[in-house]
Amino acid sequence: MNALVIQATYTSIEIGLFAVEEDELYSIATSVLEKQKSAQLLSTIDQLLNRGGCSLADISFCAVNRGPAPFTTLRTVIATVNGLKAVTPIKLIGVDGLAVLAEEYKDEQSFIFVSNAFAGDLYFYTPTTPEHTGYAATETVIETIVKNNIKKIAGNGSSVIEKYISDHAIKTSPVSYVDIEKGTPQLSTIAQYAHRLWKKDNANCLFNTFVQPLYLKEYALFK
Repeated sequence: MNALVIQATYTSIEIGLFAVEEDELYSIATSVLEKQKSAQLLSTIDQLLNRGGCSLADISFCAVNRGPAPFTTLRTVIATVNGLKAVTPIKLIGVDGLAVLAEEYKDEQSFIFVSNAFAGDLYFYTPTTPEHTGYAATETVIETIVKNNIKKIAGNGSSVIEKYISDHAIKTSPVSYVDIEKGTPQLSTIAQYAHRLWKKDNANCLFNTFVQPLYLKEYALFK
C-alpha cells in the first residue's frame, strides 16, 4: 500500500510518498514547494506520483497536517486535498500537528515545544502540564516554563521566548534551545501516525469525509 502525506510549513508545502510493507514505512519520494508557488500544488503532487511510479488510484490514504500552521498556506493545502477528495475516492486522514509532534518528543522530560502563532502568541506542546497542547500568549507560556522548571525549549518559537525573557529580565533555570527552526513534524512521523489511525478505523470508513483545518486561536476566541 502507498500513502501520500502533505503539510503546510512556515516556509513551504511538503509532500511525501510512502510505501507501507508489514507495518514498516519507506519513503519513496518527497517534494518541497515554496509557499509562494502554492498554485502549483496539484501539478507537484502529480509529478511526485509519477516519480514514484503510481497514481492516486494506488494511494490507500492521504494524510494531511490540519495545523497549526500559517493560515493562508494551511487553507491552500486543505482546499486542495478536499478538492481531490471531491473527484476521487481517496481517503483523507487529517491529523493534529501538535499531537504528531508529541510523538517526536515523547521521551523528553522538563521540555516544551513552541511554534510561532504570531501577534505575540505561541502554539505549544509540553508533557509537563495537564493541558499538554494548545496556544497561549508568550508571557503565559513563559509562566509555565518558570513554574515547571522547564530546562529544554524546542521549536521556531524559541527565539520569541528567548527575546521576551531577555527583554523583561525574567529569571529562569538554565535552559537549552534545540530545533530552533522547527515548526511542524517530519513527514515520516505524520505518515506513521496516520497509518495507525488507518489500521484502527479503515473498516469503519471513517475517512470518507473532507478535512477541516485546526484553528486553535479561533477556538480560544469563542470559549
